[in-house]
Amino acid sequence: MKKVLATVAALGLVAGVATTASALDLSVTGVYNVTGTSMNEAIGSGVVLVDDAGNADEGTDSWYEHTFKMLPTMKVNDNVSMKADIRFAKATVWGSQEDLATSSGGNFNVHKIYMEYMSPVGKIRIGRAEGGAWEGAFLNSSTNADRIMWWPSMVSGAWSLMLMTEKKTENDSIGANSHSDSDLYKASLSHKSANGKAAIAYNYTVDGTPSTATPPVQKVKSNKTSKVELAANYKIADINFAMEAAHQFGDKSADANTDYDASALYLHADKQLGDLNIGATYVYASGDEAGGTDNEAFMGTSGLGKDFNPLLILTGDDTGLLNGDTFAADADMVDDGVHMIGLFANYKASDKLTLNAAIAYAMADEEKIANQDDDYGVEYNVGAAYKLLDNLTYEVHLGYLDTGDYFQEGVSGQALHNVTLLTNSLTMTF
Repeated sequence: MKKVLATVAALGLVAGVATTASALDLSVTGVYNVTGTSMNEAIGSGVVLVDDAGNADEGTDSWYEHTFKMLPTMKVNDNVSMKADIRFAKATVWGSQEDLATSSGGNFNVHKIYMEYMSPVGKIRIGRAEGGAWEGAFLNSSTNADRIMWWPSMVSGAWSLMLMTEKKTENDSIGANSHSDSDLYKASLSHKSANGKAAIAYNYTVDGTPSTATPPVQKVKSNKTSKVELAANYKIADINFAMEAAHQFGDKSADANTDYDASALYLHADKQLGDLNIGATYVYASGDEAGGTDNEAFMGTSGLGKDFNPLLILTGDDTGLLNGDTFAADADMVDDGVHMIGLFANYKASDKLTLNAAIAYAMADEEKIANQDDDYGVEYNVGAAYKLLDNLTYEVHLGYLDTGDYFQEGVSGQALHNVTLLTNSLTMTF
């Protein structure tokens, strides 16, 4: 597939150069956000849910951080555009940031930059583009990825087909590790109708990364893994339905006795009742069965996805539990999986003020420790958003986690820490 996509891209580039150039048309959108956060039972690396060396109270972490990004689009002509995602600051903590004008400060970053060409054979995208995101936020961890993508024009109308190759790791550009790269190939087919959209995708990853980084390099047979994804969003009889499902399978060739066999599922439904919207969500990610030979844990260090934040604490960016944004997701929870069900409500109190609330219960799919409970806990969220201007919004959110006995790890009576998290933020878009 990689050779086919590369050939199509090359033909498209030749045709693009031959077109008549016109005056450049530059447009820019973006967002600036500053957020203040305070959470108890924290030690600078996420929350601590059980007594640590006899400490009844781990203390409170409080900080401000900001993010500023611009999304420019440079239209070269009717068929060719350059697009970028420029980060001037990304979750930069106040009081610990370096010079914003230098890349060495860890702030300014051309996060994505790519070209789009509307060729006679369909849209072609080449460069460092969006990676890690597909359809809804569930399991998504938005990042950049080096890709060649093609949407063939022969598939049109209500249907859309996307073919892609991605270079995940390059190991043989100037070194001796020939054929030791990591590559991803993907095909996605979607259908739109008046009631919604459905999509299916197949991902195939060949990981030939050497097992050691320094000579003598120990080469291993490539891991070959597949992932099938399904997504649907439909409105039926005034009820909005959404679902995403994924199944990962394949060979972990470094271990002859281990295969991948893991699944995940997201179900959501909500209904608008005047100014009130109410909904329910179910989330599942398989855990690794104790004593089994296959790798059945679906989650990795990103948990349920860095972009997936239905709850402030269990899936919060800074808590290190079922989300791996600031810190890696909790290793035990990743290995044991999750079942989670939640109820959500949003109320439009006025044209400017919106109120929201949620309650959710989560439990492990598997437990490996003797006598360990499967209860992750119950979380309660309340919040409000107030529109100061059309492009300026202030928000405040409060979360509380009644921590479950899972974190006692089978030691009955061990003291647990309940968590309170408070955020307030100001967001400007343009």
